[in-house]
Amino acid sequence: MKEEIFDENLEHVVCNLCGCAEFKVLFKSTLSEDDFKNSLSQYSISKSRYTCGQVVQCQRCNLVYVNPRDNLDYILENYAAVKDDKYLEELRGRKASFLRGLRLIERFNSRKGRLLDVGCFTGLFLDLVRENGWTALGVEPSQWAVEYARDKLKLNVLQGKLEDIKCDDESFDAVAMWDVVEHLSDPKSTLTLVNKKLKNGGILFLNTPNYDSIFCKIFRRKFWFIERMHLYYFTPSTVRKMLEECNYKVLKTGLHFKTLSLEYFILRLREINITLANIFDVLSSLLFLKKLNLTVYVGQMTVIAKKRETS
Repeated sequence: MKEEIFDENLEHVVCNLCGCAEFKVLFKSTLSEDDFKNSLSQYSISKSRYTCGQVVQCQRCNLVYVNPRDNLDYILENYAAVKDDKYLEELRGRKASFLRGLRLIERFNSRKGRLLDVGCFTGLFLDLVRENGWTALGVEPSQWAVEYARDKLKLNVLQGKLEDIKCDDESFDAVAMWDVVEHLSDPKSTLTLVNKKLKNGGILFLNTPNYDSIFCKIFRRKFWFIERMHLYYFTPSTVRKMLEECNYKVLKTGLHFKTLSLEYFILRLREINITLANIFDVLSSLLFLKKLNLTVYVGQMTVIAKKRETS
């Protein structure tokens, strides 16, 4: 492997939570030269293999992150080009997952005002939000996903980063970040910006892989959420610390459940244990259960936080 490949595309960073430069290595990088030539597939949700940069843990605050990692320009270029038709094959299950999230938001903020979805992808959650009486706005880097949201669902979705949005501070009653915070190059900065866009007492909903989950403890490097496009791996403790530093009060941290077809779960299981996946594949085919939707816990957490009141 040529060192210049890494020099061109990777950057070294300090801890995003506390600024410490000291870390211990948890997992060595598995990136190869081919991974840099064919990186686009590794930035899609539905892909066929996992690989990841070096995963480290801060020696001061215990935040787990990738270092060195893909540089920001390289990341944005890949996300802008993402196309993922397979994502749309799980519409029924994804809508069930999104509905649980929306009901949780409404439990803590019953006022159906303006909601911003950061990293909205094809807009499935936004569509549900609109149907339930909210005014919905989304932002998403993938051109393909934005076109689907605009053309198929007639949603108000802007292409780019949150920083590109031209809107007043304190203009949203709620902000959702579905499977987003682990992708961000500077989550602390983004969460601070989100806080500015929320009204006093506004609600932030996010879900993210839990590095302290039982699945991560068992599978370690083969935990299915340790992958190329994830830059940060939070625990309930580190996500709470970060949110508190960004002017939030954490109201609830709990298990996050996904609803997806058995066929999809078998696809993801194949990355960890081919034999077990093949057994499930045969059994589900014989019993005609591949399209059966399951709601399960797979090692993620849901966090609800409120913007602290300011006078």
